[in-house]
Amino acid sequence: MNPEIASDKQSIVDVLCKDSYGNTYIAEMQLAKDKSFEKQDTTDEDLRKIAEKSPIIKLAYDELDKFHWNEKDLVACEERVMDLQKEAAIWEQRLDDATQKGIQIGHEKGRAEGRKEEKIEVAKNLLKAGVSINISYHK
Repeated sequence: MNPEIASDKQSIVDVLCKDSYGNTYIAEMQLAKDKSFEKQDTTDEDLRKIAEKSPIIKLAYDELDKFHWNEKDLVACEERVMDLQKEAAIWEQRLDDATQKGIQIGHEKGRAEGRKEEKIEVAKNLLKAGVSINISYHK
């Protein structure tokens, strides 16, 4: 969105918050000043400090802050977000691939170990049955 158009709008973001006691609150954040509020002396620095303490409020603050950016900064931010999302997807795919490879290796080792144990069990049973260990196998 064009920042000039966005600045003409009165953007409002409602954030649902929950405190440590389980009480829920709706915090309203606005881009434009509104005379209906009794106190208007909250500075950008105050808002930044509040946002640093709550990830949800920081997300809302960052979204509202974008309305003051120029087109070049908005595009750069969106490109960076897309790059981070691509990188996250690549790492997620690598993890999935590595997990599948590990599972495959585990299955192969398990089958090999199972065959070895089966041969040992057969040999023990043959010994119990009195079969001589001096048997030679001829093709």
